[in-house]
Amino acid sequence: MADSTYLRKPREENPTQTKTRHCLKCRTAFASTWAGERVCPKCKSSSAWREGTDERMAIGA
Repeated sequence: MADSTYLRKPREENPTQTKTRHCLKCRTAFASTWAGERVCPKCKSSSAWREGTDERMAIGA
């Protein structure tokens, strides 16, 4: 059987490293701790975000 390790995606060297991203809501830069974090903590703490009533975050808006 052939060695198939070359087909695997290389692991991140430092998976806990933060990256600067722009918030999808307010467009300000913030330190994101993982790839799926795209909304800044300030926007996430707003009442509209917590209640799910912010029309600007709707799909297609």
